[in-house]
Amino acid sequence: MAQAGKTAAIVPERLGPKTRFKFRCDKEVPCFTKCCKGTDILLTPYDIVRLKKRLGLSSEEFLALYTDPRLLEKTDLPVIVLKKMEAQEEACPFVREDGCIIYTDRPTACRYYPLGVASLSYREDVDGKDFFFFVHEPH
Repeated sequence: MAQAGKTAAIVPERLGPKTRFKFRCDKEVPCFTKCCKGTDILLTPYDIVRLKKRLGLSSEEFLALYTDPRLLEKTDLPVIVLKKMEAQEEACPFVREDGCIIYTDRPTACRYYPLGVASLSYREDVDGKDFFFFVHEPH
């Protein structure tokens, strides 16, 4: 298994149940579909089941065609990552100019965007609770 690439440090801006924010994503926004390029999309088991059913593939076929097994940096936990299209700016294989072709069955990470969830439980100097954060990207 390949080691997952290094990621930018996350500033743990903890968001609570009353945190409010505005977010819009459609063809009229200049950054439309840019979040679908150059990022690792980790898949949950449920994501894999939804996507393989959507595409009419067996689990083995889906995993072979669309995923890469990796080990998370620092924890060495095994994860499944969606393969990127190298010829298309390392884009998600399901993104097109007019948007996501699997939108109703998109992965959990895509559903949460622009929010992320993280855990620092591997560190001794933090409380170990999971937290939500804003994904800040240059686009």
